[in-house]
Amino acid sequence: MDWMRNATVFFLLVPFILLLVYRKKLGKTTLAFTFAMAIMSVVNTASMIVRLYDFNYDTTYFFVIGVNFLSFLLFLIYFYLLLKLKRIRKIQLLIIAVFASIFILMGIIEGKNFLLRFPSYFYLVETLLLLVSITLFFYETFNSDIILNIKDYFPFWVSLSLITIYVGLLPLLFFLQSVDYSVSKNVYIIILFFINLIGYGILSYGVFRSKKTSNMYYDI
Repeated sequence: MDWMRNATVFFLLVPFILLLVYRKKLGKTTLAFTFAMAIMSVVNTASMIVRLYDFNYDTTYFFVIGVNFLSFLLFLIYFYLLLKLKRIRKIQLLIIAVFASIFILMGIIEGKNFLLRFPSYFYLVETLLLLVSITLFFYETFNSDIILNIKDYFPFWVSLSLITIYVGLLPLLFFLQSVDYSVSKNVYIIILFFINLIGYGILSYGVFRSKKTSNMYYDI
């Protein structure tokens, strides 16, 4: 099962490298998303290396700080930068503030325990906030002329990728808490493998499929 777990790191690195290579085509707004992917790549790669030397070493706090907070915060900022309408940008700004406030509040309430175990309920909250952000983006985009060439618009593929990866993991995380650990661990790794394969596959395809952002027109 270790090879499947390590393969998920490879699935993450491929689109990250593509983002760097095609950064000019994808536009400046992609910078925030690229930084999020960079943090996730570093965290997952470091965790994999640590496990090779000390399998029992707990790297949960890497993920809580790096992925659950910093990367998700950058995802939300990315969608904020994409939005054009002032009223929708204000809603997105409020979502960012709520996200940061909840993270800080849960950190204060739970103390060190918040960093030493995977925060399942916070993951649920941040995924819901991410979905709201994507919904706002879709609402604005589908009411603009970009809808005519939506398959050439990179943020569209980003949205599909994030939905696949993070929404796909939601039922899995809560299911694992109710079954035997030895069984749940193997099930988790297998499903995680395929979710990442599909999700990051969508993202990688989107990099190649998308056209230069500056060529897209926006008329609401």
